[in-house]
Amino acid sequence: LLGVARGALVKQSISRFIFPEDQNSYYLFRKQLFETGAPQACELRMMKKDKTAFWANLAATAAQDADGAPVCRVVMSDITARRQAEGTLRLQGAALEAAANAIVITDRAGRIEWANPAFSVLAGYPPDEVLGRNPRDLVRSGAHSQEFYADLWRTILDGRVWEGEIINRRKDHSQYPEAMTITPVRDPDGAIGHFVAVKQDITARRRAEQALRESEARLRAIVHAVPDVLLVLDEEGRYVEVLTTRPELLYTKPEALRGQRLGERLPAAVAEQVLEAVRQTLRTRQIQSLEYELPIPKVGPRTFEVRLAPLDATLPGGPMVVLLAHDVTQRRLTEESLRQAQKMEAVGQLTGGMAHDFNNLLAIILGNLELLAGQLQDPALGNLVHEALAAVERGASLTHRLLAFARRQPLRSKRTDLNQLVAGLSDLLRRSLGETIVLRTRLAEDLLPTVIDPGQFEAALLNLVVNARDAMPLGGQLSVETANYWLHEDAAHTRLYEVEPGQYVMLAVSDTGSGMAPDVRRQAFEPFFTTKVVGRGSGLGLSMVHGLVKQSGGFIHLDSEVGQGTTFRLYLPAAGAEAEAAAETPAEPGRPRSGQQPTILVVEDEGAVRRMAVRMLESLGYQTVEAETAATALAVLEATPQVAALFTDVVLPGPQSGVDLARHALQRRPDLKVLFTSGYAEAHESRFSDRPAGSDLLDKPYRKAQLAEKLHALLDRGAAAASG
Repeated sequence: LLGVARGALVKQSISRFIFPEDQNSYYLFRKQLFETGAPQACELRMMKKDKTAFWANLAATAAQDADGAPVCRVVMSDITARRQAEGTLRLQGAALEAAANAIVITDRAGRIEWANPAFSVLAGYPPDEVLGRNPRDLVRSGAHSQEFYADLWRTILDGRVWEGEIINRRKDHSQYPEAMTITPVRDPDGAIGHFVAVKQDITARRRAEQALRESEARLRAIVHAVPDVLLVLDEEGRYVEVLTTRPELLYTKPEALRGQRLGERLPAAVAEQVLEAVRQTLRTRQIQSLEYELPIPKVGPRTFEVRLAPLDATLPGGPMVVLLAHDVTQRRLTEESLRQAQKMEAVGQLTGGMAHDFNNLLAIILGNLELLAGQLQDPALGNLVHEALAAVERGASLTHRLLAFARRQPLRSKRTDLNQLVAGLSDLLRRSLGETIVLRTRLAEDLLPTVIDPGQFEAALLNLVVNARDAMPLGGQLSVETANYWLHEDAAHTRLYEVEPGQYVMLAVSDTGSGMAPDVRRQAFEPFFTTKVVGRGSGLGLSMVHGLVKQSGGFIHLDSEVGQGTTFRLYLPAAGAEAEAAAETPAEPGRPRSGQQPTILVVEDEGAVRRMAVRMLESLGYQTVEAETAATALAVLEATPQVAALFTDVVLPGPQSGVDLARHALQRRPDLKVLFTSGYAEAHESRFSDRPAGSDLLDKPYRKAQLAEKLHALLDRGAAAASG
């Protein structure tokens, strides 16, 4: 035991093998033994000869030797293993007592035999209220079914560990969630004698999990609200994360992209552009922006607006950026269309103003040539004048087409069935197309009527058909289609074309010809733009179609690609039940009644135009007085009571227009007849002119016969009313 031969121990003191720290314990042990004579025992630390320490139990009895001297008999045993086991038990007990998790030991029937302080803290019961009681009487909340508890007991009685989460109840009846593990403990015979339950309050964890779920839900909502594509890329351009609300914009499934490089999926030029933006973002730690176009399979070319931002540099996985890609294809198309519409509006205003001024010039030339023609006796000179008149007529036709583009030409709109219009033109259209082009018509049976100038619209349709024919020199197919179309309030067309939502009638002209390049599409409706050879086109055809449709309250949409043909879709407002055909009252041409010389007040700020009108009227047998402004005209009218009619331009200098002049003149002379003239088409529209009832309008430039017809009709109506 001590590592010393028995003989070597004779006469040796046992104290030499005892730890210095335990010498006092040994001294007291011997003193008690000899003083009382009763057997004594103690436990202390000893050391073998080789310095190995061990715990020893000394059991001693007092005796006397042969000489009667007191001696003691000591039985020494090594109790090191026992003391170590006891230390381990003490450590385990202390650990159980100090454990943060609640620990409960029950017998096989479930009665609590031991519970640590953490259980008292968790359940709210002091230790003396816990021992001997069943947990179901203490903490069962009723939040679970009987089958739940039956399954729990079946598991542990079968010798298996039960692990799960459970809702329990504290002493104050508040409920709490806990994670619990119940382990069966077997006795030496292998029978289950006890159960050890380890419980952890997971209230904080549950709250954290709920907060995490809510945060993840918000993040998912945010990601789904992010337009189109969200990517996380590392510094080498690898896809770390791919999120999208529009998977069709990716080249493959999102999960297939993770781990791949940009260049493996994107065109090389785009991949290098994005990778450079990634490097710039990581280098500067600032947001970068770029825009690129991608050909997307089954979708077509799309334009993306991209923003890149650096992620937190401390995140695992190395430096990364988040990339937001927004499909702005439609926005760019809309912006381009809006710019085109604004340009067309500006060109239209400029063209309309020029055409109005040109009309005034033509009116002077036309009127004076007519007056001159009536006085020439030389046929040769007469021929020259007639050729000049024909040129003026062509000039008037040109201004008419310019006004059509500017949406300012006079329209004779009436309720029109486009199906009947197309059917009536079909023979002419086929003759215009020739034998190599097949004409197909698809006319909606329930097509609603529209209100439009049928003559102008026939010319517009013929223009579209002729353009389509020229785009198919080798032959092809041309389709004319009609349909009803409902324009929703949120449709892009309502904003882009500045039209009202509601019911429209659509007429489409489609060809299988060469199509248009983007730059040609952008300029297609501009006046004088043409792709035809010199002498083959004026460049005013499509501009006239555009102006007619816009002036009629509709809009036009062009769809064309090179090699894919062209489609023009014309949308016109459907006619309401109140729309009626515009009645036109024919006027008989003529001169004043025999013996009569009515006086006409001519009001025109352009001196040459005014003088031409005066000469025309006088050549027709009328007397005239003239004025340059509305104020002067009222003074002349006051001084000349014999004035029978007022012939005035709609647009006059100063605060009063021709309409204002007529209104004031009629207040003084209700029997006065009024004839307006204008080079603007707005004069035909009541919302611009609010012309007095019974008045009429003569468009510039006009011929003498047209002026005679208008005045004769006005004065005859007045004479008939007076005699009636």
